[in-house]
Amino acid sequence: MATEKQIAANRRNAQKSTGPRTAAGKAVSRRNALLHGLYSRTVFSPEDGREPVDQFVAAVLQVQRPRCQRTRNLLEQFAVAERQLARLAQIEMSVLDQPEPQLRQLNLLNRIARRRASLDRLSAKLIDELEQLQQKPAD
Repeated sequence: MATEKQIAANRRNAQKSTGPRTAAGKAVSRRNALLHGLYSRTVFSPEDGREPVDQFVAAVLQVQRPRCQRTRNLLEQFAVAERQLARLAQIEMSVLDQPEPQLRQLNLLNRIARRRASLDRLSAKLIDELEQLQQKPAD
């Protein structure tokens, strides 16, 4: 249990730790926890931007030419999953390029393998759904 003196000292120290104040400082601190982007909410990396993902999705849609909105949605999900798989491969290669793997890097490779398996299952499911939709007659 903390004493009143420790609690007061903690509160004083907390007043000094208010985080970044400038736009530049906030932009830098926003990425403090980003090590590899494996569990990122976005499919694109901050360095590359969203354009490569959008281009890939557009290319898939152009080739497949979906007949209905459901097919379009499935194709978009498939394209995003495939883009994430490509990003995983890039992350994996950067880890494997390290001279001597450390425990942290081995753990990262394990997480990459699990994420890849999850995305592979998702891709297979989406392909099955797309094939089922293609077998149905057009409305």
